[in-house]
Amino acid sequence: MVDKVEVIPNPSARENPEGDAGIINIVLKQKADEGRSGGLTVGGGTTGHVDAGGNLGYERGPLSLFGSYGFLRDNRPRRDTIFRVNDYQSPLTYLEEAGLRTQIPLAHTLTGSVGYQLGEHDALSADADYSTRNEAETYSLLYRDLDSARTLSALSDRFTRGTNHEFNFEATLAYKHGFAAKGHKLSSELRVVRAQEGGPNGIIARDLALDGTPSDTSALERQTSWEHPDENSLRLDYVRPLSSVLRLEAGYRGSLQRFHTRLDTQVFDTAQAAWAPDSTRISDFTYRQVVHAAYGILDAQRGKFLLQGGIRVERATTQFHLLTTGATYANPYNSVFPSGLIAYNIDDTHQVKLSYSTRIRRPDDTDLLDPTAHYLDPLNISRGNPYLKPEYIRALELGLQRTADRLTLQLTPFFRHTVDAVRTIRTLDTAGVMTRTFANVSTSDAYGADVTIARSGGRLSGFAGASAFRQVSNASNLGPGLSAKTFGWTARTNASFRVSPTFDLQALLAYQAPITVEQGRVASRTRFTLAARKKLRNDQMSITLRVIDPFNTSRESSTTIDPRFYQVSDRRRVIRGLLLSVNWMFGRPRQHGRDDLIGNETPQ
Repeated sequence: MVDKVEVIPNPSARENPEGDAGIINIVLKQKADEGRSGGLTVGGGTTGHVDAGGNLGYERGPLSLFGSYGFLRDNRPRRDTIFRVNDYQSPLTYLEEAGLRTQIPLAHTLTGSVGYQLGEHDALSADADYSTRNEAETYSLLYRDLDSARTLSALSDRFTRGTNHEFNFEATLAYKHGFAAKGHKLSSELRVVRAQEGGPNGIIARDLALDGTPSDTSALERQTSWEHPDENSLRLDYVRPLSSVLRLEAGYRGSLQRFHTRLDTQVFDTAQAAWAPDSTRISDFTYRQVVHAAYGILDAQRGKFLLQGGIRVERATTQFHLLTTGATYANPYNSVFPSGLIAYNIDDTHQVKLSYSTRIRRPDDTDLLDPTAHYLDPLNISRGNPYLKPEYIRALELGLQRTADRLTLQLTPFFRHTVDAVRTIRTLDTAGVMTRTFANVSTSDAYGADVTIARSGGRLSGFAGASAFRQVSNASNLGPGLSAKTFGWTARTNASFRVSPTFDLQALLAYQAPITVEQGRVASRTRFTLAARKKLRNDQMSITLRVIDPFNTSRESSTTIDPRFYQVSDRRRVIRGLLLSVNWMFGRPRQHGRDDLIGNETPQ
C-alpha cells in the first residue's frame, strides 16, 4: 500500500551524478509479519505474450530469504519507413524504404536474496539476479528508387535473419552498521555485473524487376557480433550527527567498467565460390573506464530553515583500444559536482526551496564510441566517435511545495545549462549512403517549469504532472545552421482508483510534444496503458487485464533537414493488445515497489 509520495528536487552530492535530476519516490507501508510467503503468476495476451513465474519468501528472527523465477515469451513486430529527398542530385531523386522487423524473445529470470541481522547494530545482505534471453529476429526491407517525377526507377530488397543470445548476472553484498548514537551509521555495498549479448545473422540482398520479380542476388553476407560488458563497483556511506542541528555525510564510490566487443562480417564471393572477410566491417575493441569518487555533505536544520551543502569530486580514466587498427583513445578527466539546498518551512504544509546540482552523462556506450561502420542496411550506416567528451548538466531549481493530508502539490521553475551536449549528426555522401554519428555541441540551455500533483491513500492515488520549457542549443562548433531553438512540453500521469475493496483501475499516460532539434525535428510521442484488477479469495488471488496502446499511438518519428537531403523516418511498434494475468499469493506479500497493476510487462 502506498504510504506517501515524495517529490525530490536536484539530487545531492551523495547520489550517482549520471543522468537527469528530478525524482518521484513512491514510499510503501511496510509490514513486519514473519513467516513464509509466496506467489504464482501466469499470463498471456493477444500479441503472443506469455509469462509465468513464482516467488517464495521466508522470514524468521534475524533471517530473511527470498527467491523468484520468471519466464517470458513475446512477439514484438516493428514497422519502419524512410522517405528521403536527395537534393544533392540534379535533377533530384527520391528514396522510399519500408521495413518489417520481428522479434520473438524467450527469457528466463532467477532472483535470490538473503538478509541476516547479525546483532542489534549490524546487518548483512546479499542479492543475485541471473537472466538469459534468446531472441529470434528477422528484418525485411524494400527499397524504392524514384526519379524527379516520382516514377519508380529501381526496386530491391534485403532480408536478415538471426538469433540474439543474452545473459546477465548481477550480485551485490551489503553491510550496515548502526552506532550507539542515534543517526550514526555506516553502510557498504559491493556490486558485480557480468553480461554477454550477440549472435549470428544471415543476410541476402536482391535486385528486383519493377513488377517485384527477383532478377538477381546482389549480396550474400553473414555476420557475427558479441558484446561482453562487465562492471565491478564499491560503495561506502558514513553518516554522523555532529550536534542536534548539524549532520555530516561522507562516502566513496569506485567502479571499474569494461566491455569487449567483436564484429565479424563475411561476404560471399561468387567468382571464388567462397566466403571472404569484409575488412571494412570487422571490429575488435575493448573499452575500460575507472571512476573514483568521494563526497561530503553537511546538513543543518535550525527552526524553519534547512540548509544542505555538498561536494563530490571524481577522477575518471577511460581507454578505448581498437585491436583491428591498433589505435588507442585515452580520455582521463576530473570532475567536481557541487550541490546545495536551502529550504524554508513556511508552516506545516508549505515549503519553499532552492537547489543546485551538477550532473554528468558519460559516453560509455558501444554505439557512441566505435568508429567501425555498422550497417543498419547498405544505405544507412552508424559510426561512433571515440573522441566524444562527457556532457555536464548544471541545474538550478526553485521549488514551491504544499503538502496537506494526502495531497502534495509542487511547482518547480528550473534552469539547466549543458556543456558538451552529445547529439546525433547525419550526413549523406554522393552514393546516397546516410551515415549517423555523434558529436558534442558547445552548449544547450533549457529553462521552464514543472508542476506535479501527487495523492496517496484513499480511493484515488498516484501522480500527474506537466512540464514546459524553452531550449536553445549552440552547435556553431560543428558548422553553420546546426544550432536549434525550440519550445517543448510534456505531460504524464500514473493514477489508480479503488472502485471497491476488491476492484482497482489504473491508467498510465505519457506525452511528449514535438520539438526542434539539431538538423531537424522530432515528432510527438505518446504512451498509454490501462489496467483493471479484481481481487478474489480474501485478496489471495487477483485477475488483471491490461490494455496496451489502445489507440495505436506507439511510434517514433523524426525529420532530418540538411542542404543535401531531406528525410522523414518513422518507427512503429505493433504492441496494441490485451494482456490477462492471474496471480495467487500466500503468506505475507513481498513488496518491491508501488502497488502497480501495469508493471513492466508492457512490450517495449
